[in-house]
Amino acid sequence: MDSQRHYCCCPVTHLVWRTKLRTHIDVSTSLHTWLLAHDLLNNDDHLISTALITYATYIAVNYYRRVAGASPEIVLQFMQQTINHSVAGHPTAAAFVNNVWKRPAGVRF
Repeated sequence: MDSQRHYCCCPVTHLVWRTKLRTHIDVSTSLHTWLLAHDLLNNDDHLISTALITYATYIAVNYYRRVAGASPEIVLQFMQQTINHSVAGHPTAAAFVNNVWKRPAGVRF
């Protein structure tokens, strides 16, 4: 399935969101968040986290669409590395990623 509805609920996407960006979001509200329609997106941490996971997911989908046989573990690592590279030159996004584990509870939707 190749659709917004799948991307925002994909277990690998949620694992990266939880482990790399320390963002906890219920699958039932992830489509709302993915489409930038969630009320909490007026908070910078929520918006940065959503932007980074959306970007990493699209990069992974477009890359692995042409490369057959990628395991979920490889895609997870690819998405985490994409996030690392994507914040280079963006001080606010880089600070978010670098400091995400200093917060006691992470980002919660």
